[in-house]
Amino acid sequence: PQFLRQDFRQDLPLADILKTYPLRGWQVALGELLAPTAVLTGIQWFLLILVVGLFAQPAVSRLGWSCWLGMGFGAALIIPMLNLITLQIPNAATLLFPAWFQATKGGGQGIEVMGQRLIFMIGQLIVFVVALVPAVALFAGVFFLVKWLLGMAIAIPLASIAAALVLGAEAAAGVALLGWLFER
Repeated sequence: PQFLRQDFRQDLPLADILKTYPLRGWQVALGELLAPTAVLTGIQWFLLILVVGLFAQPAVSRLGWSCWLGMGFGAALIIPMLNLITLQIPNAATLLFPAWFQATKGGGQGIEVMGQRLIFMIGQLIVFVVALVPAVALFAGVFFLVKWLLGMAIAIPLASIAAALVLGAEAAAGVALLGWLFER
C-alpha cells in the first residue's frame, strides 16, 4: 500500500477537478481505492497460489489436504479486505491532514520529514491493529466453535468468511468516512 499511490495521495492536488464530477464523495473514494486494491490482491493471490501449490507437500503431511486448501481459501477471502483497509488508512490521513501529505514518492528530506513519517507510521499501525481486533475475535470464536463441532477443515474457511464479513463492514464504513472527508 505504501508503494501503490494511485489514490488520494496522488490525486489530492487534482481535488478541485474531482469535485466537479457528478459523483458523491463515497463513490470517488471507492473509485480511488479499487485500482490499487485490485493490483495488490492480484499479486497476493498469485503468490498464494504459488505457496499452496509449491509448498503443499510438507504441510499436507501434517495437516491434510482439506486443511491446507481451507487455509488457502480463507487467506484468499481475507486478503482483499485487508488490502482495502490498509489503503484506507493512509488515504484518510491524507484527507485529514492535507498539508502534511507528500505529493511525490520521494517527498521531502530532513529530520522534520523523518519525524512526520514516523508519526504517520505509528498512527497507521495503531489504527490497523484496532481495525483487526473485531475480525480476529470473531475468527477465533467461530474457529474454535466449528473446530469443536465439525473439525478443522471446515473451521478455517467458515472462520475466514466471518472475519472477511467484519473486515468488509469496516471497509464500507471506511469508504463512507473517506467520502465524507473528501466532500468536506
